[in-house]
Amino acid sequence: MWFLGLDPGKTGGIAWLDDDSLEVIVVKMPATYRDVWEAIGSPVGAGKERVSCACLEKICTARPGKTTMQAITGVRESFGACLMALTAAEIRCETVMPVKWQGAMSVRRPRGKEETQSEKKNRHKQKAQELFPQVKVTHAIADALLLVEYARRTMG
Repeated sequence: MWFLGLDPGKTGGIAWLDDDSLEVIVVKMPATYRDVWEAIGSPVGAGKERVSCACLEKICTARPGKTTMQAITGVRESFGACLMALTAAEIRCETVMPVKWQGAMSVRRPRGKEETQSEKKNRHKQKAQELFPQVKVTHAIADALLLVEYARRTMG
């Protein structure tokens, strides 16, 4: 069974995971609607069999001083493109808030501890590398890998 993890946004990614062979394929989030459709919706996404289910990170609202409206608009657009492609491809999808999947994957920020975006990304990258040692994990694909593992654990 193939799972799909999607981290929408300009700096996000898409990860496929075959539960049988543990083969992993990861790409940066495509830039155009057409590319999103070709990655997600084609009957042989990433050259593999049809995906059984997907986990798509649900976007959060901007927090003052933390996120620009331009970034939020880009994520919303990417989220919509992913949701459209999943729906059109008839792939079962769960949208999940970051707090939920990050808790399940043990990458939530410790309570009361402040950290920079870079520190957070490094923590996620380290966890993804532990889970997928065969993949060269980058900041762009780390969350997609964690989301696909979350999908495997919760939707499998």
